[in-house]
Amino acid sequence: MIHFDFNSSNLPTSPLPYYQEAISFVKQWLNGQNSFTIQTSGSTGLPKKIEIYRSQMIASAQLTISTFSLKPGYSLFCPINIAYIGGMMMVVRAIELKAKLTVVEPVENPFLNDLTQQNYDFAAFVPLQMASILANEKTKSYLINNSGLKNIIIGGAAINENLFNEVSELPIPCFSTYGMTETVSHIAISCIKTNNHGKFEILKGIEVDLDKNNCLKIKGDCTNQNWIQTNDIVSFIDKNHFILIGRADNVINSGGVKIYLDALEKEMAPIICKYFGDSTKFFLAGKPDEKLGDQLILIIEHSKESISTKDLFIDLKLKKYHLPKELYFCDRFIETQTQKIYKNVLIINILQY
Repeated sequence: MIHFDFNSSNLPTSPLPYYQEAISFVKQWLNGQNSFTIQTSGSTGLPKKIEIYRSQMIASAQLTISTFSLKPGYSLFCPINIAYIGGMMMVVRAIELKAKLTVVEPVENPFLNDLTQQNYDFAAFVPLQMASILANEKTKSYLINNSGLKNIIIGGAAINENLFNEVSELPIPCFSTYGMTETVSHIAISCIKTNNHGKFEILKGIEVDLDKNNCLKIKGDCTNQNWIQTNDIVSFIDKNHFILIGRADNVINSGGVKIYLDALEKEMAPIICKYFGDSTKFFLAGKPDEKLGDQLILIIEHSKESISTKDLFIDLKLKKYHLPKELYFCDRFIETQTQKIYKNVLIINILQY
């Protein structure tokens, strides 16, 4: 780990490549570099590099600082990958705030390496990290009793139902975030303790709209006042809140019935976890079918066991057209560096056998 204090002109040093990358980015920022090339995560397509301007990053940082009432001198904790927008923006927030920042390598449980001597005011995690912290009694105890954290943001991937329920019981205010590389991190947040899963509050200064397919469009200083078109289907509760329904590219048409896979996965999660374990990963997909158009299939990250598929599907208590027609097992899912599943690659590999 390395520590930055942006009230000081001195920068830390490290022989490790990951920390050298963080130090290099800080130097570029402090030298006034005007734009940065950042790679998207690649969870819904091929990873691509986009250019983001300094002014956008400052606008995004100030939005977070204002939303969470962050103060100069606060201590921020960044265990998420600084090569991607989520980690990079933690660095920018600390610089803009003139705060202290601890950067650690993006491991599953960033509190295991004797980090409990530190106290932090604000931290960002990906869901996998939060799940690992809570699964370890020592790090869970530190998080609850000793960290001093005032707010935690969790982003980069979807939060499953089990983790959502665990986090909702923490005494620390925790927020799931909605955003992407193109919006320079989050533009909406959901308080896990008080809000229903999937209900997001739009941050001040962000303008939103829907396209003809009910997919969200986003504009603000963080997008350089350009509209960013997403593939996320949402339903507005009012002008400041929306519910995330699912991705437009995660909908199949099976026998003339549209099936929203994100919503169905959420419904199935408790039963899947009952049969295979709380941390089990799975997803639904469409398999080409001459009669149905798309045939609904279920893919589970698990070694194939002698379970009764019939019992599982009965326990799911789903409508007939929501029941998967086929079940596949995969020993280990292929994931991006931000723990998002490469679904298309897995589907191709599975259906080839």
